[in-house]
Amino acid sequence: MMKGLWRKFDSDWGWNLSRLLAYTFLSALFAVLGLILIMLAFVLRFFGSHIEQDDLSYLFGLLPNHVTSAAAASFAYSLRSTPEPLLLLGLPVALWYSTRFFVVLESCFCVIFRRERRTFLRQNRMALAMLGVFLLLLPVIVFSVTLTPHLPFFSPTASASSASASRITVSGDDTTLVALRASPLWTTLGILGGLVANFVLLLTLYTRVTPGFVSVRAAWPGALLSATLAQGYLLIFPLYTRFILQPDHFGSIAGFVLVSLMFFFAYGFLIVLGAEVASWRAGIQTTPHEITAALAHLHLLRSSAEASSAQHKQPPVIGIIREPAPMAPMPVESVDERATAV
Repeated sequence: MMKGLWRKFDSDWGWNLSRLLAYTFLSALFAVLGLILIMLAFVLRFFGSHIEQDDLSYLFGLLPNHVTSAAAASFAYSLRSTPEPLLLLGLPVALWYSTRFFVVLESCFCVIFRRERRTFLRQNRMALAMLGVFLLLLPVIVFSVTLTPHLPFFSPTASASSASASRITVSGDDTTLVALRASPLWTTLGILGGLVANFVLLLTLYTRVTPGFVSVRAAWPGALLSATLAQGYLLIFPLYTRFILQPDHFGSIAGFVLVSLMFFFAYGFLIVLGAEVASWRAGIQTTPHEITAALAHLHLLRSSAEASSAQHKQPPVIGIIREPAPMAPMPVESVDERATAV
């Protein structure tokens, strides 16, 4: 089974689909962040007098990365002075780009599950519905990432450095968050909450985004596998970035981009891996050829079929038909010759 599953993953261009999902997810996530901040700007226009700046700083401080929280806070405060027509113009743009991830994800699932794509209207209705599900689960995922600790190496120096690293990821008044991270109960709730949220999101993606839908019985093992691996990846990813990637050598912004690309590539890989498991359980086995070979074979079949149909449309040739020889002209008699003959 594992060999056949790996052959299907490779023939379906699983690595390329993972890269495609990583780029699309990264761009869509910034669009989702912009959409949330635009709606927050409208809220601040109407209820700004009742919302203190310290409360907003505390909310942005709960984001899992100090670069992300600083950028989000700066963007939100700049939106407070943006004219309302520009905000209204940016709302549909942010909504459009926020849903593109689910449209691209449907195309990837069409390759994995051997399905045809939906029409334009049905595709975008599905994307809007999935965006609503994602926005509902996003707070649970974000707070789970914030509360989830990472696994330290078994040395006092590494443990101290990992503990200090976990504290610099939060800006502002972080005493409450540090206390929550130190509590085993909240840490366990954060890990379980992230696991459940990822499982529900992935199960919904596999069963509803795929055209024609996929049964829950076939999709839940792949969703559980991907959610478990994603939650484990969150535990070890800070160590990977600190000791292997070392993004501080590239500067804060470039290091943040590098870390984001690596993280979302891994998450895209886990989404594709779970989809491959779900498709395998749904009875979709590997093809004898990869995508390029299958397309080339399909092109040859279509070309031969068109040539055969064009040959059948020509009139059949039974034999060679000779044109009749031209007849010799009849002699024209004059009136005197006919009179003499009479």
